[in-house]
Amino acid sequence: MKKKNLKILVGVEVAVLAFLCLCGIAGIVYYAGRLPATTEISQPTIQPVAEATATPPPTETPVPVLLGTQLERQPNGASTFTDLDGGFEIDIPVGWLAARPDNNDEINAVLAGEGAKNQMLFDQLTADQAAYEAGKDRLLIYPLRPDIQKDVLFGFSKLVWQSPDTQPIDNATMGQLVRELESSGVLPGLRVRTSSIEENQNGVPVMVIKGRFGLPDGQGGSIPFTAILVFFKPTPTSVTRITFTYMQDFEAQIEPDVNAMIASIRLSK
Repeated sequence: MKKKNLKILVGVEVAVLAFLCLCGIAGIVYYAGRLPATTEISQPTIQPVAEATATPPPTETPVPVLLGTQLERQPNGASTFTDLDGGFEIDIPVGWLAARPDNNDEINAVLAGEGAKNQMLFDQLTADQAAYEAGKDRLLIYPLRPDIQKDVLFGFSKLVWQSPDTQPIDNATMGQLVRELESSGVLPGLRVRTSSIEENQNGVPVMVIKGRFGLPDGQGGSIPFTAILVFFKPTPTSVTRITFTYMQDFEAQIEPDVNAMIASIRLSK
């Protein structure tokens, strides 16, 4: 297959942290998805010069200055995430905890607050921050949903922004991504159930791929998970991916929140 910049395709790292049993709910296994970065380095061509000609100093490529992100807590418990570099915003619903992995004060506040009474959240957040990739990993999002059950982690999500990436979001890309996800084996037994590209309520074309897979529970059984991968392009030369992973038993309660987040995506550039 001819590759244009297939960073939009997922390279997935899977690491098993622990198998917790808290409040009668099977523990969460850590999964951090990331877009594989490929950097092409062109070697300079040395041209012969006349003896009296001075060699000009090498031209330095300017390094883009990243403006960062903003996370605004709303009075009702929801949050709004703004990526100033990517040029997009997304709303995080009530019952979900959002934290930026590059903000130590934010992370420490969660660990000392919600994490102090929710061991699953503490372990997952600690691992996710340890796997943080500067400039790409932008937001960690966790469905706590205390209305379902308090002090439990029902899943984990990561928002990644990648630039540059010129790969378009189209049916060809979606088909290739589905094939790679099902054949790679990084999500054991993953089977894609639905895949589509549609404009959300703000006119943003969004690719959504939904599948199911299982992870071992450490006792000879398997925990069924739902995975929803969301892709959109804030600009023609960048891509954003949000990976939602949560326990399949709670799909009916969690998926409406995921759909609301997808609908809320809006571009600010």
